[in-house]
Amino acid sequence: MGDYVLGVDGCRSGWLFCRYEIPTRCVSFGKSPSFSELLDRHRDAKYVAVDIPIGLWDDGRPRRCDVEARRPLAGPRSSSVFPAPPRCLLDEPSYTAACEQSRRMFGKGISKQAHAIYPKIAEVDRLMTPELQDWVLEVHPEICFWGITRRAMCHSKKTREGYEERRRLLGDGLGHEFPDRSLWRSVGVRTGAQPDDVLDAAVAALTGYRAALGKAERLPRQPDVDQVGLRMEIIY
Repeated sequence: MGDYVLGVDGCRSGWLFCRYEIPTRCVSFGKSPSFSELLDRHRDAKYVAVDIPIGLWDDGRPRRCDVEARRPLAGPRSSSVFPAPPRCLLDEPSYTAACEQSRRMFGKGISKQAHAIYPKIAEVDRLMTPELQDWVLEVHPEICFWGITRRAMCHSKKTREGYEERRRLLGDGLGHEFPDRSLWRSVGVRTGAQPDDVLDAAVAALTGYRAALGKAERLPRQPDVDQVGLRMEIIY
C-alpha cells in the first residue's frame, strides 16, 4: 500500500486527479481517460475519494445523504448537491430520452445539467462493488469545505473570490500553501480542467487524507444501502 491518497473529479477530457503524498505533503495533478484506468494505475493508494454519486435507488426516491448534505449548505451552495439519478436512467442515450423516461416512470423531468454527468455516474456505477467501496469513497466538494470550518462557502467556486476562499482552506488542510488561481493554467493545458475542477480534486484528496488519519465523517451516520449492496453516503 502506497503512502498517498487520490482526490478525483470528472472533467471534460476524463478524470482529473490530485495525488497527495502523505509523508512529504506533496501535491500533484494528472488525468486519466477512464475511471477504471485510474483505479488500475493507483491500486496502491490508501483511498480514492471521488466527486460522484455511489449507490443509487432504482425507484426515483431521493438519497438521504443528498438531502442531509443540502441542510448545512443552506442558501446558494445547497443547489450544488444534485439529486442522484435512478440507476435505470443512466443508459438513456440522450437528454430527451432520459427526460421522457423520467416523466413516464416518476412523474418529473430532469435538468440538462444533471443529465450531463450521467455518463460519469454510469462509468463509476458499473465498477463499484460493496468491497471496493471500502477504498473508493464518495465525496462532495462543498460538503468537504463545509466540514473544515462548519460553515458554507460565501462565494461561488467559479469566481476569483470563491477560488481564494477555498485555496486558503486547502492550504491549512494540506499543510502547505495551495497555489493561487494561476495553477489551473498549467494543469488545464495538460488535463482540460478548469479552476474549479482543481479545487474539487484537491479537497477530495484532503478528505481522503482525513480518512487515512481516521478523522473522516459521513452523511448520514447510518447510511441506506441500495439494491446491489452499495452504501449511499457522503464522506467529508
